[in-house]
Amino acid sequence: MEVRHCHQHGEEEDVHLNSDDVHPSIGQTHDRSSEDIVRSNWQSNELNAYGNDSETTLSESSVKKDTNKKSFSFEDFQAALDSYKAVIDISNVAFILEPFRCTLCQQPTSLPLTTKFSQRMCDSCRITLDADTPLRYLHDIVGEIYVFWLRLRREELCDRIEQVDLPGLPTHLGFIEGSPGNKTTLPTIADVRIHDEAGSALVSHALSAEQRGLLEEVLLTVNQCHISLLVLVQLLKKLVRADADSPILQVREYCYQPKHELCYSHCVHTFTLKDGRHFAISFTDRQLGWYPLVVPWAEYLDRCVKTESVPNMYDLGHVHMETASELSDPDSIPEDERGANGVLQRERALRVADEVVGRWKEWAKKER
Repeated sequence: MEVRHCHQHGEEEDVHLNSDDVHPSIGQTHDRSSEDIVRSNWQSNELNAYGNDSETTLSESSVKKDTNKKSFSFEDFQAALDSYKAVIDISNVAFILEPFRCTLCQQPTSLPLTTKFSQRMCDSCRITLDADTPLRYLHDIVGEIYVFWLRLRREELCDRIEQVDLPGLPTHLGFIEGSPGNKTTLPTIADVRIHDEAGSALVSHALSAEQRGLLEEVLLTVNQCHISLLVLVQLLKKLVRADADSPILQVREYCYQPKHELCYSHCVHTFTLKDGRHFAISFTDRQLGWYPLVVPWAEYLDRCVKTESVPNMYDLGHVHMETASELSDPDSIPEDERGANGVLQRERALRVADEVVGRWKEWAKKER
């Protein structure tokens, strides 16, 4: 809902998941403004149009190139996207063009969805999961929560999202922040443009229903990593505690700097099973072009987390508590997020968090 820099707030705590996964948790700030980032990166031939979790990176030669051989300068590009709080270059989430892939191993598969909870599995992964009851439970419950989260986002969506086709450039999606309570809907996007494999020519793709569905998942998750931690906390506590036979031992909140050139601050959940296995669970990774919902913790650290960063691991509910504290002391709200809309965003997110269990029950009655 609003831009948040998760590393800047709250008490710090050492991360001790196992002997191989220890990170000292020292708060990390990002002092440079978005405009400074854009300008300095442009001078080094790399342009970043930045929202929160997602950025757009383009080379200077790409920006100056268009189908009519007319110059398209940095100033033109910046002016075209200046009104947006966040921008996504569709090339950075190109997995939407390959919808028939296994949710677990990401390999292509022609198999249909195996459940109605956004799970598509190849035969090999299905057999593996069927033989691992705790892992099957985790994937099933995470899949349900993910689909519920997307439904919740649709119901609460207030940002306006626009398709931007700039001359000679891939399609961009621009996000204009709206006021909570002013309901909007996702745009209907029929086709997108990306560069070909050689990076020289633009190729237009007409989107199928499956591809539009994946694109909508991207749009619904932009700038929402922090909000997903805030809103889902009571639901996760309830689901973990409700079933004594649940294999889930603990859920925590993890904020870090990704190993991703387009993003400097991101948040996910970590799930620990009673058998000692750890997993990263992200309901918002698809905005970064990362497809799986459930990833073994060691693999996620290796693939996604910058080793030189200083991430923070918190108990479940930390972000919710932090946000409530900010509302009681407005001076603690980051300066660039103060004002009526910043307060409204926080108030609305807390209200949805308080309602989330009831809304889950209503959704589950219809879907199960």
